[in-house]
Amino acid sequence: MSEIYVLERERAVLRSELLGREVSYFTLKILTDFQGVMTRDELSRSLFSVEESMISERIELLRETGAIEMLGYPERKFHITRDGRRWFGHLRALNVPSLGGYIELLTTGIEIWKRFLQDLSLRSGLLRKVYIVSPFLTETKYLEELTSVIAYEKQPDILYFVTRPSNDVYLDRDKHESFVSTLESRGVYRKLVKGLHAKIFLAQAYDPRESFAIVSSFNITPHPVIDFGAYVRGELEEMRDFLDSLEESIKRLEST
Repeated sequence: MSEIYVLERERAVLRSELLGREVSYFTLKILTDFQGVMTRDELSRSLFSVEESMISERIELLRETGAIEMLGYPERKFHITRDGRRWFGHLRALNVPSLGGYIELLTTGIEIWKRFLQDLSLRSGLLRKVYIVSPFLTETKYLEELTSVIAYEKQPDILYFVTRPSNDVYLDRDKHESFVSTLESRGVYRKLVKGLHAKIFLAQAYDPRESFAIVSSFNITPHPVIDFGAYVRGELEEMRDFLDSLEESIKRLEST
């Protein structure tokens, strides 16, 4: 495993000898995937190819550094901490050729929208909330494509649109009004923000690791422009923090 630094008692410490060991990595992986508490015996069965003495040593070292916590006595149960999830994410990222699977650059509005729909479709049963932030909503085909991957009865609970009020739209105003009226008729939440310029497509899943977002220059309009977008997946702890911050920022936008 590659060497990484972690913060311990306000100073950077090299922890490759601890967190970089294979048994440490898989202990953190098992606890991350399990998303709950596991007994010492359950951990041992999951790490069946590792000697018992080494498992005990790794568990104690991971506990001492705050990567995992112990609950209960005399039956000890363990769960991974926030720092442990972050360290596991670092280790996993360091052992792939690039961060291409977590952050990607998308070009053209077609590529941005196609990727957003594709990932929504793959997670259709996992979605908690889908946020569409676009100053201009004038292309109804995008709405039909979006709603085709979300069950009709779930749309009022899942979809959350932020756009400009009609009196703040000077191009294709009639189409914009029609789009917003369609959202209203379907009971889809919409927030109208005068002067809105941000373009964000955010999908929050019940499992945060499945969440993703595209922050871009792409408006939901048919007018051809050169667009770029940054695609972010929620598999790493820091990226989940970023996605959560995006969600809170969208909710704090004031309606007009």
